Amino acid sequence: MMLKPRMVISSYRQLTRLPTPEKARFKLGDLFKEVARMATSDWLDKGLALITQVEPSELDVFADRQMIEQVLINLLQNSEHALLDAKDGLVSLSARLNQRGHVTIEVSDNGPGIPEEIISRIFVPFYTTRREGSGVGLALSRQVMIAHRGMITFANNEKGGARFTLVF
Repeated sequence: MMLKPRMVISSYRQLTRLPTPEKARFKLGDLFKEVARMATSDWLDKGLALITQVEPSELDVFADRQMIEQVLINLLQNSEHALLDAKDGLVSLSARLNQRGHVTIEVSDNGPGIPEEIISRIFVPFYTTRREGSGVGLALSRQVMIAHRGMITFANNEKGGARFTLVF
């Protein structure tokens, strides 16, 4: 997919000039409610549903709320695009502590997943498979997680669908 030069420059700046995170402690349940409100307002009309879960319910994280919000909105939008032709599209947004005590957020869906042959490129800046895509969303999400000294990973679910995991 070819991008317009102006779009490439703007997107490149976004990737290379990521501000230093302004970290504060906040509850993930509150963030999930806000993200769901912003990203899923028309999902019901499209036959899509979002399930959120935070365990324990008071789980919080020390991070830049706006940056993490943007990452989650991007991941939810990617799931939405993947589920446009699906029947009973379902997205799960969950948070928990992993075995090492790190806060972990997962966004998973029951869509088609990502083909094996392109998985190695999904975080590469400007790589996209969508006609209207910019190829910036996942690359920027990765940069945000690196700025938080965390990581973002991807795996296809065993029964179909995609799963992105953020670890702080």
